[in-house]
Amino acid sequence: GVRTEAISWVSPYARITNRLKGYIENLLPLLPIKHISELTGVHWHTIKKIDKQRLKRVVPPVPWGDLRQLVMDEFAIFKGH
Repeated sequence: GVRTEAISWVSPYARITNRLKGYIENLLPLLPIKHISELTGVHWHTIKKIDKQRLKRVVPPVPWGDLRQLVMDEFAIFKGH
C-alpha cells in the first residue's frame, strides 16, 4: 500500500517549504505581491493565499455588533468612485 511520512520542514499537502513560506510572509509587508512573485518564482495566487492566512493570524477580528457608526474619511465623486 501507500505509505506517507511526516516531514518537519513541509506542512501536510503543501507545495512549498515552511522556510519559503516564512520568507514570503516577511516580505509581504514590504513589497507588492507581484515583486515577491518575481523574486521568489512562486505564483501570484499562492502568495495571495499565504497573505490571507497571515492576515487572519495577525489582524484581530472586528466586533461588528459593537459598531455604531461607519465613517468615510474621503471620497471622489467625479472620478467614478
